[in-house]
Amino acid sequence: MSERSLFSKFIGSDRWRALFNALKLEFAFPLEADKNLIDVMFAILLCAIGPIASALEVKYQAGSTLYSTMAFGICAVFAILFQRSIQRKKVSPTTRQSFSLTHTAFALGCIPALLVVALDPSLLAKREQLLNASAHGAGVQVSKFTYMFFIALFTLWVAVVEEYLFRGLLISVIRRCGALRSPNVRTGSACFVSSVLFGLSHWAMWGPGASLALTGIGLGLALGYVANGEKIWPMILYHWGFDFLSTSVAIFS
Repeated sequence: MSERSLFSKFIGSDRWRALFNALKLEFAFPLEADKNLIDVMFAILLCAIGPIASALEVKYQAGSTLYSTMAFGICAVFAILFQRSIQRKKVSPTTRQSFSLTHTAFALGCIPALLVVALDPSLLAKREQLLNASAHGAGVQVSKFTYMFFIALFTLWVAVVEEYLFRGLLISVIRRCGALRSPNVRTGSACFVSSVLFGLSHWAMWGPGASLALTGIGLGLALGYVANGEKIWPMILYHWGFDFLSTSVAIFS
């Protein structure tokens, strides 16, 4: 095996090429533009209700995330119903291809997050404080060795809700907005709006540094969602894995 092929394999050039080709096809694919600006505003509103509830809990020092969790859950139900009504007239990648594309896009989105955490390691401590508050609000005994099951459920809940809202609903609706004529503009706008709103939704609770990091992760998830043909489950699993690992590292460090 040549030195060039070893280097290409090391940097995963085949994965990057596959992601680029999939995005190129998806950006140009003419999805049925049957949504209007009212649908887009409704999607943005559903994405905003949960973060607004979280910001109010932080402002008034509620001591738990009970109300924001309920708000996110209610909005997620509407997002799931809305997203399931959207039909695609195109063959999507296989499950294996979808996970490969999602993996590459997510790795790309993690780069700014790693840089931010390297500059501000205290972000992990803030994550532990939030989880402790949530555990108290749910009546769970806070112990580093007894509430791992709670962490798994909590992070899975967050992954499902946020993916259906910010990717499954928001991106799918904007990509089908008839007010935007070009498929490239619709998909590019969908990824940009989704990632920015995803980052901003964490500003009140985490601050600007984490918001910037999560904007990058949101962009990676957005690109993965588009590249894999709008399959939501790979996004949920990667989101859950990231949240579970980052929360575990925060607690056990």
